[in-house]
Amino acid sequence: MTNREFMTPDAWMRSVFSVQAVNKGGVIRRSLRDIDKMAGRDAFLTEIRRRGFQAMTNAGQMVIFCNQEPVHLLTAGTIRDRIADDVSTHRPPKGGSIR
Repeated sequence: MTNREFMTPDAWMRSVFSVQAVNKGGVIRRSLRDIDKMAGRDAFLTEIRRRGFQAMTNAGQMVIFCNQEPVHLLTAGTIRDRIADDVSTHRPPKGGSIR
């Protein structure tokens, strides 16, 4: 058994959101299985919203963007068409922001 298995949901969330990447406005990743087991997805998402962060899921992982900047999903069709405009104007692509 690990120490993590003895943590309360609140203690686990405090440990997740106390890492350096969170404090620097970076990105963290956690497995959905761990989130569901340790805190519950609803409680975890409530904390993400409370902090003004955004999150995405893919392949059993949740990626949390620990800042309040827009998140842009880049796909093959959008990269070539929009990258030059985005870089030169520093604006999010039209229709590319996820909230």
